Amino acid sequence: GLPQCRQLRKPERAAPPQGPRTGLRPVAFTDASICGGILAVAMPAAVKTDPGSVMLFKAATLAVPPILKNTFTVGPLPDHIAWNSDCTMIATANEGEGVYDSSLVDPEGSVSIISGITPSGAGGTVTTVNFAPVAATDAGLIAAGVHLPLELNAQVYYDDNSGEFASKLDF
Repeated sequence: GLPQCRQLRKPERAAPPQGPRTGLRPVAFTDASICGGILAVAMPAAVKTDPGSVMLFKAATLAVPPILKNTFTVGPLPDHIAWNSDCTMIATANEGEGVYDSSLVDPEGSVSIISGITPSGAGGTVTTVNFAPVAATDAGLIAAGVHLPLELNAQVYYDDNSGEFASKLDF
């Protein structure tokens, strides 16, 4: 979906805005943030394990809907957007949440930095980094003081052993 602009000086008259479509898929966005008149929207891909996108719009007014200015490809499932103070860079945390069907598809989480954004929402380049160099092993993470609710290979263990316990599970 797309954020909607509503005037609430007279809440009894608040109605969904009318206007042209913006090209967004009918899917929930994961985050939105405005800086300097530019609305940044984090969108998961249609397949959430694929790279997502950050879309920049000229912010809406009551009379004019958002106007798409730029789209950037970022990591899978972008889940948080933060602008820098002068609205020229965006950082997004890409959750990389897995999907389990007959096997696990679990992309790595990452961070994307979009730099060089102009005041109109044009320009910009994306740099995406993952945590593999600093998160190679559970032992290394634990030694660095990181709390692991699930170890890196927890899902592999489940895949390898779940059949043994399937008849004992009551859900």
